Amino acid sequence: SSCAFAADIEAIPPKNTDDVALIVINGEIKATDDAAFRKIAAEYDDAIVLLDSEGGMIRPAMDIGRTIKLRGYKTAIYKDGSCASACALIWLAGSKRVIFEGGQVGFHASYLDADGSKLETGVGNALVGHYLSQLGFGEKTVVFATLAPPEKILWLNAETASMSGIEYDTIPDPGSN
Repeated sequence: SSCAFAADIEAIPPKNTDDVALIVINGEIKATDDAAFRKIAAEYDDAIVLLDSEGGMIRPAMDIGRTIKLRGYKTAIYKDGSCASACALIWLAGSKRVIFEGGQVGFHASYLDADGSKLETGVGNALVGHYLSQLGFGEKTVVFATLAPPEKILWLNAETASMSGIEYDTIPDPGSN
């Protein structure tokens, strides 16, 4: 079932001058989330965008990603967090991309919902490809991001990283020692 509410987007201001702000995006990406994100982003020269979302609408997600790219923000998935579909497109925009151990990022082809059936859309995939090229990614990443059918997810991990064309850092769980 789909949530009728937009994603929760909130800022956690830096505690001191050596810290950066955190901008947290949690929940389904909806039509007005790009405007809400831009309003918060206008307050911070530097930030880390922390994501936890199963996806949502790709147009506002790509607009959020463009803002992240323009501002040079970093993106991160916290441990036990999941960032899939449209959320993964946002994560890709980070000047530095981080996945904490236990977090996951996943991709699938763009689709239209036709009475409960997910129908892959060439136009949507073309828009995703254009967006990824705007972020500086090549063909390898476009193929990876749209390879899985709409009802599946291709997770980015140590095994799939080489085929993705995506550079990112993994941060070990400090509690696992």
